[in-house]
Amino acid sequence: MSYLRGKRWRWARWIGVFLIISGFAIIAFRYQITSVIKPYNDQQDRPLVQDSFKKDKFWLTDNPNFDIDRMLNDRNPSQYLTNHTGKLQIKVLFDKNKKAGFTAYYKKNFYEGRVLFLWVDPSFRGHGYGKTLLDHAINQLFKEGCTKVTLVTRVINTWAQKVYKEVGMTETHRDKVFVYFAITKK
Repeated sequence: MSYLRGKRWRWARWIGVFLIISGFAIIAFRYQITSVIKPYNDQQDRPLVQDSFKKDKFWLTDNPNFDIDRMLNDRNPSQYLTNHTGKLQIKVLFDKNKKAGFTAYYKKNFYEGRVLFLWVDPSFRGHGYGKTLLDHAINQLFKEGCTKVTLVTRVINTWAQKVYKEVGMTETHRDKVFVYFAITKK
């Protein structure tokens, strides 16, 4: 390797190192995280949540009479009980300033949290945003003191079940229609 010694080749080595570092910087910039999760803003985000229920009500709720406007106005996960009024937290995920999905969750009792809704717009699916939203909801509920977080999905919603398992949730119960998942704080 004596041909790489001397002043003439020293510059070639530095140029090679520079090109390698520049290549890594370009790759890192290209694949930087472009999503951000923000708190729900009623004026700006209400159409997103309403449209999601128009498109995917079957996947989001089993109640055909579910009143999405009442939920958004009262921030209450229940259509019938008032003990959780104002406690529903809704977060919206943005990808390059476009609304990509949302999650809604609440503290059910002292130790248990519940992810009520997790929805990603079909044009943004396949980018890991469901996992990102679910991770966010679980971590927020753990920070609020919950030791267990649960959610429910339909038996036929296998894509969602895959996401839940990827974040560490385990199936706790199954019936003919629904699958129940939980994760406990470690």
